Amino acid sequence: MSGASGLPKGITVLGIARAFQKVLLFAQFWVFVRTYGAGPDTDALIMAQTLPVFFVGLFTRGMTQTFLPVFAEWREQRGLEQAWELAATLLLATLGLIALLVPLVLVAAPAIMWALAPGLSAEYRLLGSELLRWLSIVIALGGLVGVPQAIYFSYRDFAIPSIASLFQPLLTTLAILLLADRFGVYAVVIGLVTGAFLQLSLLVALLNFRKQRFKPSLTFCRSGLTRFSFVMSGRIGMMLIGHGIAIVDRVFASMTGAGGITLLVYAGRLAHSPLELFNASFGTAILAQQSDDVGRGDMEGFRERILSCSRYAVFLIAPMTVSLFLLARPILMLFFSEASQGEALDTAVPVLRAYCIGVLPLAISSTLRGSLIAMQDMRLTLPLGLFNFTLNIALNFLLIGPFGLLGLAAGTSLSAVIDLLVLTRITRRRFGRLEYSRLLGPAIRVAGASAVTGLVLYVLCQSLDIAGRPELLSLVTGLITATTGACLTYLAACRLFGVTEADFLFQKLRRKWNRLANSRPTREHNS
Repeated sequence: MSGASGLPKGITVLGIARAFQKVLLFAQFWVFVRTYGAGPDTDALIMAQTLPVFFVGLFTRGMTQTFLPVFAEWREQRGLEQAWELAATLLLATLGLIALLVPLVLVAAPAIMWALAPGLSAEYRLLGSELLRWLSIVIALGGLVGVPQAIYFSYRDFAIPSIASLFQPLLTTLAILLLADRFGVYAVVIGLVTGAFLQLSLLVALLNFRKQRFKPSLTFCRSGLTRFSFVMSGRIGMMLIGHGIAIVDRVFASMTGAGGITLLVYAGRLAHSPLELFNASFGTAILAQQSDDVGRGDMEGFRERILSCSRYAVFLIAPMTVSLFLLARPILMLFFSEASQGEALDTAVPVLRAYCIGVLPLAISSTLRGSLIAMQDMRLTLPLGLFNFTLNIALNFLLIGPFGLLGLAAGTSLSAVIDLLVLTRITRRRFGRLEYSRLLGPAIRVAGASAVTGLVLYVLCQSLDIAGRPELLSLVTGLITATTGACLTYLAACRLFGVTEADFLFQKLRRKWNRLANSRPTREHNS
């Protein structure tokens, strides 16, 4: 079952949906910060969300990334009926895990908060415990999303999961706006629970809409579950390591004073937004195709997709991180506009810039790790993740003393650079004939285009005096003007430097425009 023809469409659908979701998340983020600010109550909420975010990510992203290669292998080698039996078995296993996990979180919530946020006072650790108990509902609902979402992705059906993923940011934003005065930070929990319920409902209701994607079965597929568990164990290990890095950062941040956790998370969320957009569109769609490549034994196509995804990572993320770096202060001013928040703004700006340095290495590393997952190679994936985890903790420990929150962000970015160098060397041996030299020329051309874009953006920022605009409307206008100028400059610079990814984008847009133009006379003639 070849999905090559559907890959660009899948990337487009996921990219558009993820971009729209990022707009909603940005709106949610803006409303959240403007409503609650940065203090011990937001620290408690963020730490209470830590475990639910991990478990929901495990059951959704982890399930998808593990399910795709195993389901593709079962479908190619054993037929569709046995693949459906595997999916049904995984759904039952998920229900069993959730039935064990949720009561455990309810009972152990105080101990969990004590371990995660030792720097918080007893009052706010108690608040975090109560929030965590309510968020266990999100674990249950979000956990059940994993299998149906993975089934959609295995058929290259990206539209319905993408639409369903919009419920949580939309409803959380509405809940904060409507309920924050009455319920405080509990309004966020209400929005998250409602969004998770609607997301699950839509995915289940439309699972067999127009075509059969899943056939319920009570046949227990033991061999499939064993195979899935083997691959998933590595993915669990990787997610534990990835979230473990974030958790350790937050534990350190809890010792820097009230609001430290919140500021670190705010800056990290903004800096890593390009990475999340890239992983959700290119990462998911290409992993699905690579899984099929491995199932068919097409290693040439598998290697080509690694290089292609890496080139697009450089093309898309390099200019975005340059822009975020230069616009760090005016962007954060959207959130911290009160005179009393000046100290928080001054703290968050360098932290955001330090995070920006590691975004591109993280994007390429995630591409290489996704390729290892597609090959179901856990012997390399886990040790590499443990190396990165240990390195990150060591750098944070060394840098937090002299630099505080800035040291945590810098340690994360530095460990990402070192991790990429190690991954590049090891995967070149593992995949065979992976010509990273083919990335050098495109990377240099994109670097040149990004440098020109950064220079123009810097001039625009200075001439428009964006950071000196205290009024919100004036600040937004200045940011839109500067980013529009930066986008146009980057596209022009890409044409000048001969960036092939930009040429492909222009050709695709031109073909779509021509199809639309040619369809108009036909519609007029038919009418």
